[in-house]
Amino acid sequence: MTRPEIDECLRSNRLLEAQFPEQVFLLLTSRRLAAGRQNLRRKIEIFSDRAKFWDSSNQRSLWFATQIIRYGLIKLLNCECKKSGCICAGEEKFYFLCTACETALRALDYRDALIHLKATILWLNERLPESNPDLTRTATNVIPAELRLAKHYAQNAKTSTAFNGKSVLMVLHFLSDLIPFVDALNGMGANYSDMVLIAKPYPYPKRDYVSQQLRRLGVRVYRASKEYPVTDRAHDVLRELSQATDFVKKQFVVIEDGGYFTPLLHRAEFKRLLKKCVGTVEQTTKGIRANEEIPGKLGIPILSVAKCSFKSRYESPEIGRVTVQNITRFVPNTKLSSGHAIVIGFGDIGAQVGYQLNKSLNMAISVVDTTPAKVMEARHRRDFVAEAHVEFSKLSFKNQAALIVGTTGKKGGSITRRILKQLPDGCIIVSTSSDRVEIDIAALEKMAIEKREIEEGKTTYRIRTNGVEKTLTLLAEGYPINFYGSESLPNASIDPIMTLLLLCAVELCKGKVKRKAIDENIVNDFVRDYALIETFLSQSRFHDV
Repeated sequence: MTRPEIDECLRSNRLLEAQFPEQVFLLLTSRRLAAGRQNLRRKIEIFSDRAKFWDSSNQRSLWFATQIIRYGLIKLLNCECKKSGCICAGEEKFYFLCTACETALRALDYRDALIHLKATILWLNERLPESNPDLTRTATNVIPAELRLAKHYAQNAKTSTAFNGKSVLMVLHFLSDLIPFVDALNGMGANYSDMVLIAKPYPYPKRDYVSQQLRRLGVRVYRASKEYPVTDRAHDVLRELSQATDFVKKQFVVIEDGGYFTPLLHRAEFKRLLKKCVGTVEQTTKGIRANEEIPGKLGIPILSVAKCSFKSRYESPEIGRVTVQNITRFVPNTKLSSGHAIVIGFGDIGAQVGYQLNKSLNMAISVVDTTPAKVMEARHRRDFVAEAHVEFSKLSFKNQAALIVGTTGKKGGSITRRILKQLPDGCIIVSTSSDRVEIDIAALEKMAIEKREIEEGKTTYRIRTNGVEKTLTLLAEGYPINFYGSESLPNASIDPIMTLLLLCAVELCKGKVKRKAIDENIVNDFVRDYALIETFLSQSRFHDV
């Protein structure tokens, strides 16, 4: 068929009656498929990069699939690109997605889909020249869907009904571990339809997939963006829920990462909702700091997983490792080894980031922390810390820094305009804390006389200070680098932390926590009472026999 004929079929909703020798249905999907074509009533050509089976498909069907994709993108952008070879150009054959069209799609808030689209273009062009395309070469990308420890407690009689009749409000990372986490909540009595989830705007590698799977289960999913940040989205969600009769009749628990719902619930406009809240489980230091700033008395218990000793000892080394791993992924051709790095903040994460930079890349580490006790602690780690001060300006090696990493999570940031001005030419800037609070991005943008996006997540800024020009490189757009385009920790590694969030929420729902305060000590008690560590070791596939 010619392009005008295809266009006419699409315009007149006669796509499935197209003039093939016989009627054929085409299914284009990125979903994993469980059933083969033999189970379908009609002949159907299936194109999916997740399918575990492939029937022999004719080239004409494959060609027709490419035209559907091309036409859909043109309609989405409401224009035809003039760049020859672009998928959005008015040409039957395409080879790439041009920069202008990619920018237009980003403006429509498509990020994850762009990665798959580019891969699809390559995939199709590899097969189109073949008379009988061999689709068996398609790589499958199966997402691990198990948190063994969480599943164990979901099947325990003591916890299996904890969430009965309760709703759950969540702000958590949209990683593949979220699907089994939600399944565990369901196993403990929470209905999928009673779960409300906000996705942060980080470019998680499987965000679209996770979102689709959760919506399929019935979870109410809301997605934040740069233009519609999490706090604004959370405010609007609470306002919507306060008007929902089915929601206000039930009690609910908050499980979050960053302190969004909890401070909002303490506002006068949500007083009615606060009375229905049995408490909050918070897993980040940033979130705890936000909750500490709530004016007046707390109206609910807040369990601080963020500051419990188990999370500190167990998770921090893993975060340090992933941070260094992702830095090197962004700058593979930059020599960091034997260079100098500045770590701002010597808390659990900062100490581990500094340690890993030293041990993995042989970097000399300077530390800045506004707390004198942390500076003293850092100075006693001469095995990897070269110097430590409470002020950046007092560092002896600040002019030699190839890398600076902010780890404090403090509101207002740690890598300020003043520090940005003092960084040497070529310095790489990185954050490990939630959202974009660590680095003064606005100041960097304002100072820049030139800005270049080298690739997604890697941007250079040319600035002029005191008559001298220099270039600084920002990684991951100022978002935490351990989550940017990365699954961060494997499901098996994050399992005990996710399970601890669940168990804390269980205790809140059971009404076992009465004190309306921020409490980390009781979380340590839960680790002991539920034998979390012992159970995790017994569940591990790699424990000693």
